[in-house]
Amino acid sequence: MGCRPTFSIILPAYNVEEYIATAIESVLTQSYKDFELIVIDDGSTDGTLAAVRQTCEGDCRCIVLHTHNRGVSAARNLGLDVCAGEYLYFLDGDDSLPPHALANIARSMMFEEPDVIVTTVAVSNGRFPEFDSYIEVPNFDPSSLAKYGPVSSGYPTYLFLFVIAHKLIDDVRFDESLSVQEDSVFLLRALEGAEKYSRCDEPTYIYRKVRKGSALNSLGIEGCLSIKEARKRVLLSTDDKAPGYNADVEFGSACFGVLRRVSRDRERYLNEARLESDVLARIEGDTHLKTRFVCAASRHPLLLRPIFIMLGAISK
Repeated sequence: MGCRPTFSIILPAYNVEEYIATAIESVLTQSYKDFELIVIDDGSTDGTLAAVRQTCEGDCRCIVLHTHNRGVSAARNLGLDVCAGEYLYFLDGDDSLPPHALANIARSMMFEEPDVIVTTVAVSNGRFPEFDSYIEVPNFDPSSLAKYGPVSSGYPTYLFLFVIAHKLIDDVRFDESLSVQEDSVFLLRALEGAEKYSRCDEPTYIYRKVRKGSALNSLGIEGCLSIKEARKRVLLSTDDKAPGYNADVEFGSACFGVLRRVSRDRERYLNEARLESDVLARIEGDTHLKTRFVCAASRHPLLLRPIFIMLGAISK
């Protein structure tokens, strides 16, 4: 192995004692060996840290960091501060990599040095690590991606969908004020300078769709507000001429969810319903029903409030 590994795998972990050893072992047993694994325990209160140390013990490719609980964005930022690999790949503590994931990614880079590799992500809905579907992405068009970027082009903003050249990251970091969909904003900035894209068609990641206690499965109002803020930043920064563009739909849906949840609190509802003029202008052309309700609520918040109160009651 050279002094600089090909891959840095950044793995934040918080209260995933049941899963973390599997995630780590899936990296350490890769058929491709030129990597470093950076595990950041984010102040876990269960046995996660002990499991991390036990699984990584004696393997010089592992870097184990421990910090007080500050959230997944802060944990990933610690990993970014110390990583040395030519390419970065993010792994969640309850997911895993197939045995030949890194080898398949390396093979897709054989004839060029891409800035970004779009991966193939398998989805496990039950008997992990067995999988029964894949995360769907738009048709791969490297020239279009170079012009508009994946976020503008409607790609799902999962971190593990992309392997990113270290040189693109530089001082780009995760916004620690966002608790959900922080990856959308990070990818928007990190991929901004990408010029060369390649595609890995073999599965490179196994995503555990359902886990008790995961951020998306325990989403409260603050999480919904985080999604709204993230989608607003994406909306204002993406190109609506990109094929597959859907930032207006995504923001409309996020805003609709917030209004439904806060509708019984009059002042909070009014504050969230009134959109800035530049935001409203970006979504007015979207014909999806949720976005139309959001636009109407921005102009006539009190008139629409009873509808959102009713919708909030139905969704409970």
